Formats: sequence, structure tokens, C-alpha cells
Amino acid sequence: MAPLHSPTSLTTAASILLLLPIALTTSIEFSPTAPKYSCTSLGATTTPFTPTSLPISTLYAPTTILLAPIRSDHGGNGANKMCILSSWTVDLSTKEATSEGYYVPLGKSYDDQDWIRPPGNRERVIEYNCGTATNSGDNFATGEYLCELTLPMTSTVLPTGKLDELDAPYYLTYYERSLSVRNELSRFLQRTTFGPTSAELDSLELAYVDLGGAAGPDSDSASHVATMERLQTEWIQGQQDPSTFSTGKFSSLREYYRKRLNPRSPEVYRIGESGPHPCQKHSHWRKFAFTAYDVVNSQYLRWGNNALGGFYQQQVPHKVTVETVKLSVPTGVPTGSPVLSVGGVPTMSPVEDRTVSPSISSAPTGTNIIPYGDMEGEETYITNRWPSKCATNIINISNTSDPSLVYSGEQSLYATGGRCFVMRQLGVCPAGRLTEAIEAGDLLRIAFMVKLTEADQVFQVNTAHYHTGKERPWSFPDDHSNIIARTHIPEANVWTKVVAYHRVGPDWTYGQPRQLLPPESCSAYQLRFMVAASYSDFILDD
Repeated sequence: MAPLHSPTSLTTAASILLLLPIALTTSIEFSPTAPKYSCTSLGATTTPFTPTSLPISTLYAPTTILLAPIRSDHGGNGANKMCILSSWTVDLSTKEATSEGYYVPLGKSYDDQDWIRPPGNRERVIEYNCGTATNSGDNFATGEYLCELTLPMTSTVLPTGKLDELDAPYYLTYYERSLSVRNELSRFLQRTTFGPTSAELDSLELAYVDLGGAAGPDSDSASHVATMERLQTEWIQGQQDPSTFSTGKFSSLREYYRKRLNPRSPEVYRIGESGPHPCQKHSHWRKFAFTAYDVVNSQYLRWGNNALGGFYQQQVPHKVTVETVKLSVPTGVPTGSPVLSVGGVPTMSPVEDRTVSPSISSAPTGTNIIPYGDMEGEETYITNRWPSKCATNIINISNTSDPSLVYSGEQSLYATGGRCFVMRQLGVCPAGRLTEAIEAGDLLRIAFMVKLTEADQVFQVNTAHYHTGKERPWSFPDDHSNIIARTHIPEANVWTKVVAYHRVGPDWTYGQPRQLLPPESCSAYQLRFMVAASYSDFILDD
């Protein structure tokens, strides 16, 4: 519970733990010629926050050096101490002339700890190897505890073979900070509570004095450490003694949480059910009428599923009925509880599973037909007018080993599957598309040939349009009015003709109450062709 970064606030157990990395040392044979540096051996770094340059160079080759970890006997009594190794991003002459560049930290040692490297891509090539020397060298003796590292060459070889020279300077910087008694107590409470208060700090300061604490860490370090350890130990023991609590027992986050838990209950079960009465204390509510199960069941009824005999519709039209329930409020219960009131009965109509045979006699005008629907012409014309989220290519009967990939003419459009779609803009722009703008109420006739590379798939055609008034500009209507056709194709590699009609307008309505939001530009209305929920490839023609 005590702060781990301040030697003046460590319990005995914590002190033992902190000494383990040095007490249980590793024996290492260091490079005998490596220079040794430390914040204690460089005069300028005994003054806090003053970088001192190291006489080393990594211009043409890596350099191995030895660093002594920072020790508690360096600097002021009771102070936190840290030594940082860093480099500069440009050479020394440029740094002094222009102040260009910045420090890059390469490692640190603090409060009797070994040297460690900071996180980062630049520093990941640096590793510190710390332990007791088994040999002696030019600058160290046998038994000395040191950390060895190799600084990489700072110059880089360009792809041309030329050397981009950089002689980066290196620095050691010493930092020291002494905390007042109040600040040290504040740090202790920050690490053991949700945060200190002035009243708690005042109380602990008085307890510190009553225990015989001196005026501060610098007056008598040994006395200060002992007093602070005792104060923190007694405070923790008091926190763990339930007899001192107003309730006489420990508080429990789990107990508090469970009493106030309001689990999401998509259905009514014995556990987590609404009750004992909807308006009584501890009753459980949900903010929705329909669940995910209702959505799935509705989709099964509309589109079908394997359990219903396949991927295509086999059900009669259906409807969902919502019951209006009026709650009677018992005596003494607040009347602010919600009452469900729903008007109207939503209905959904099924979609045919195969080619639609319309009973209407409407036909498209002779001038308002999408060009290049036969996939004939220059390849760039086809791909520009049939943009895709799939990988597509033009199949030409003259350069394919499988002529059946083309239904008629000389070309078809092949789309590689991947839960993607091929689209076609329904607008008068850019040039070469429709000659008349589409309006709400217009009837579209869509007819094409399609072949799939996998069997038992559903080929889907739907519209999409862009309008910034929607929650997302390209989002679909929640009533599926943008879906034109879903055709079940049981066999692979067989051309299937799809004919469908679509009334424009309902797929442009959004919001509650619903409002008509036409496409915001002449090219922001699309037809989209895809294999539903599949990675099957597909080919379009005619």
C-alpha cells in the first residue's frame, strides 16, 4: 500500500522487495575496455537538471559503455533521485549553432533501481545488461555492480551506398527532488485512496508530529523514514479494522453493485424478471419493446432460413401485433412510471424467391435506359460505368478458355466475391447515363443475367442513396424498402435471368415521422448487385 518510488515511505517488506534486484545479482563479464559513466562521477550532473555531455561517438560504429545505477547515498537525504541517459537528434555543431533538434531519452535509473530503457521504436535496439562484474577492466573493478549497453551507430547507409553521417551527442542528466511531509503524505493517499482531502492531510500531519516526526526529511533522515513507515503502517491497519467503521463491518463493492444491478433482460426469466410489481422498488425495466430475437424471427419469416426449408421465402404474409398494457399503480407507489402505449399494427410483405413476373403493364421509356448494360464496348467504358467494391474484370470471349462465362455478345463483367457489391448510378450525370432524372413515384424495371460460382446462394439487388439528413448519409431504410429482389439460385455456374420492378419513393423516406429525402445529387442514387452473406464470385451480363 505504501508508495514504491519514495524510499522515505517504504514499509520493511517493500524495502526488501526493492532491494531484491540488487541483492540477488547476476554475475557478468563486462567489456574490459568499455568506459564507465555515472551521475555521481560527473561533477556537473551533481547539480539537478544539468545535462552533461559524454565523450563518446557512434559516428562510424556502435559503442559499448558501462553505467552505474543511481544510489540512495547520492544527493540529499530523503530525496528522490534519477539519472537519465539521452541523445540529441542532430550533431553537436548544428545543435549549438541553430538549437535544432531535441533530446531523445535512452534509459533511466532511479532510487537504487537498475538502468531500464523507455518504450519507443528508436530505443528498442538498446538493451541494458546489469549485474556484478566477474572481471576487472580499465575503468572498473571486480565485484562492482554496473549496467552495460551498446549504443548503435547513428550514421545510416543510404540505398545508393552513400553514408548519411550523424555524430549524435550523448548526455547524462541528474534529477533530485525532496518532498515535504505534507506532499509525501499526499502522495501516499493518492496511491491508497481515491484521493487525499485537506482534512485527511491535516490529520496525518498531526499524527506524524505525535509519533515524533522531525520537521522534514532533511532534518534527520533516519528518524523521518522510521516515523513515516510507522505512520503509514498504522493508517493501513486502521483501514483494515472494521471495529473503527461507523457500520461495524467492511463495505463491499460487490454487495453494493448487486443491490443496484439492473441486468439487461431481453426476455422474462425467473432470474432478473420484472417484479414483484412494475412500479415497486427494485423492479427491472428495459427501454425497448422488440428484442433481437424479434428481428431475427421477422427476417426468417420474410426471407426464410434453413429451418424453414431453404434461404427463400416460404411463408405467407404476416403481421406483428403489439398489446397495449395499462398498469394499475398500487397505493404509496410514485406515479412517474412509464406506461406503454402503441398505436397501429406494422405489417411486412414477403419477397418472391425467384424471377418476378409482374402483372403490371408499365414499360420503360425507350430513351431512359441505362447504357452499357450489355457489357459490350471498351473495357474502360464498362468499368467506369459499373464501379464496384469488389475486384472486377471484363471477360472477353476471345481471350477466355471458358466461353460460358459470357452469356451473349462478346463480353461480361466478372466480380470476385468477398461480401461486396457492384453498383450502377441511376442519374443523368456524369454524361452517358440516363437521359431523364428519376423522381419519386417512378417505376424501375431491372432485368439481367447472372451466374454464381457457388451453389445455393441468394443474389440480391437493392438501391442506395446519399442524403446528409439521414443518420449516416448512405444508410438504408429500416423497413427494407430499398431491397428490390432476392433470388435464390440453387445451382452453381448456371445463367439465371432475374426480372424485378421497383417503385421509387419508399426507399427515400426516413425518420419518425417519415419524410421524403431525395438523393442530394444527380449521381447519388445507386443500384447495387451482390451475393447476400457469401463470398461467391458472380458474373453479370445483358
